[in-house]
Amino acid sequence: MTVQQILYFCKVVEVGSFSKAADLLFVSQPTLSQQISKLEDNLGVELLLRNRGGVLPTSAGRYFYEAGLRILSDFDIVKRNTQKLHASSLHILRVGSSQSTSTQLLPRIVAQYTQHQSHVRVIISHESADAILEGVFSGRLDVGFLSRYMQSDSWIPKNANVRSQPLATHPVLVAYHRSLLLPARVGLQHLAPYPAISFSAGHSLRSIIERAAQDGGLELAISAEVDNIWTMMALVNENVGIALLPSFSGIRMIQQIYTNIEFSLFIPEFFRTILLITGESCLDLPYIKKFVSFVYASFSPEDMIIPAQFPESSAEV
Repeated sequence: MTVQQILYFCKVVEVGSFSKAADLLFVSQPTLSQQISKLEDNLGVELLLRNRGGVLPTSAGRYFYEAGLRILSDFDIVKRNTQKLHASSLHILRVGSSQSTSTQLLPRIVAQYTQHQSHVRVIISHESADAILEGVFSGRLDVGFLSRYMQSDSWIPKNANVRSQPLATHPVLVAYHRSLLLPARVGLQHLAPYPAISFSAGHSLRSIIERAAQDGGLELAISAEVDNIWTMMALVNENVGIALLPSFSGIRMIQQIYTNIEFSLFIPEFFRTILLITGESCLDLPYIKKFVSFVYASFSPEDMIIPAQFPESSAEV
């Protein structure tokens, strides 16, 4: 079945005649009849009732006519949009990212990039770390942002066709209601008595904290599970419990919005490292290379809360 056959069929139904349809389509009547017959053979259904007075659609033909009109309309839209993309030389930049990274970091980068690259459309997909790696390795994605929790920042994916670059390393912080008066650096043994607000089961940070608690013979009492940092912070602000989260530039905004929240550094120090990964061949494309340069320019020490801001002279528990 071809788009041309659908077009021929719809025109025959519209005018009720093979000869009239052939004239309007600028084809011979035998050619038109042959294409309609092939369409019916392909479907295994009779679509038209032929008689001396003309042709009428069968019940299946009426259904196929309505569906065919929609197919032709969609095909026309796809054709025109494809032609527009070609005419304007619009490039598509495919970016894979976790939801937290795309919320916290990408808006600023994309805003600056698109101001200078108006001929590029940025498509951002929220995916797991494994899916992002697969996407960049296979070429499905041009650029990927990965984040990984660890006790060192040495983890970098190895692949001959992929380039990776650490962008930032963020320590894990403890967010708590100011009435608790916690020290600048705290450990799990100090947090165990308090109800905890945690990321949903399966989140990498939660898994790390649960293993650390198990190794220390401790058990955290989880009072609420959430799937995003902002809901977590709203609950902390109402003193529902304490929470552990990675530091990022939005911490300052959180403190402005939720005035009852304070932060301490979590000990032992776990880090979330954010990596930018790109296919080596992609960097030959100017618009992708330009995006990568905007990414590098967007990261600076001022964007991060670092352990030095939580002096070791403060009591650790």
